[in-house]
Amino acid sequence: MDLREVGFTDPETHWYYQSKLKAISQILSPYLKDVTHIMDVGAGSGFFSRSLVSLGHARYATCIDSNYKNDSTNAESGVSYLRMPPDNRVADLYLFMDVLEHVQDDLGLLQDYVNESPPRSLFLVTVPAFKYLWGKHDVFLGHYRRYSIKTLNSVVERTGLEVVKSRYLYASLVPVRFIANLLDLFAPKSRNKNHLSSVPDALNSILQNYFITENSLLSGRKFGLTVALLAIKS
Repeated sequence: MDLREVGFTDPETHWYYQSKLKAISQILSPYLKDVTHIMDVGAGSGFFSRSLVSLGHARYATCIDSNYKNDSTNAESGVSYLRMPPDNRVADLYLFMDVLEHVQDDLGLLQDYVNESPPRSLFLVTVPAFKYLWGKHDVFLGHYRRYSIKTLNSVVERTGLEVVKSRYLYASLVPVRFIANLLDLFAPKSRNKNHLSSVPDALNSILQNYFITENSLLSGRKFGLTVALLAIKS
């Protein structure tokens, strides 16, 4: 979860983050038995790595984000929060959850971690999908670009990683996002462009269950709001 969204949304309950956690858990499920340490790059609140640890899919996690005020460790949860990458970047699973779109040199950032990762380590990457869905929400979050499966696969494969699977998530939200972008064109400039504000509990539950089902059942090869990719270092 991006630190810019803290205060607008609680990822521990919000339908989007809960359904996304379920989706990435399913993508990772065949490989989680070999995961002990997660390195979460550009981790923000650390929601995804912290959740994977709490679910028993790893023993501990290292969250890295230059926007943290200071370094800290929560011994009880097994999660550390670092402002700068550690000297030892060895891990079993590297998370890049909505990170590559935030940096000008996406290939360079990913390559730095691939170079120091051990053989058979996993890389899970998610990014926003499709240039035509660019809107004020991207500007609010500080994005440089949006991706397709093809363009994300290209970046990842150029680092030497082998793509295991890649797919789109949240197909139903594509027209919703497109309409929201149109409405933003006529909104006051002062209006906050965060599209993930909290909703009433009943609606939140409906949306969470719906998108867990949609992301599980659809093949996700044609379109969606997000690209999710799993790769391995051969």
